[in-house]
Amino acid sequence: MKTIVAFLLLSFTCSGLTAQDVIRLKNPGFESEPEFGVVPEHWINLGSTSETPPDIQPGFFGVVDKPYEGKTYLGLVVR
Repeated sequence: MKTIVAFLLLSFTCSGLTAQDVIRLKNPGFESEPEFGVVPEHWINLGSTSETPPDIQPGFFGVVDKPYEGKTYLGLVVR
């Protein structure tokens, strides 16, 4: 029994030592020219054709809030 517990502890401890893959994103802040109904550069829209694509804000539909970081941000329609 002690052998099994020791083996399991060793297995769980060593499994955390393996390297993890790093996911690198192009344009992680959704920066692009402000425009409505357009997906930012390096991103794709996986929504259905009956759904509204995102907007790159500020400047459309009365949205004037400044971004926390960068020059633009992504706006989503909620219905």
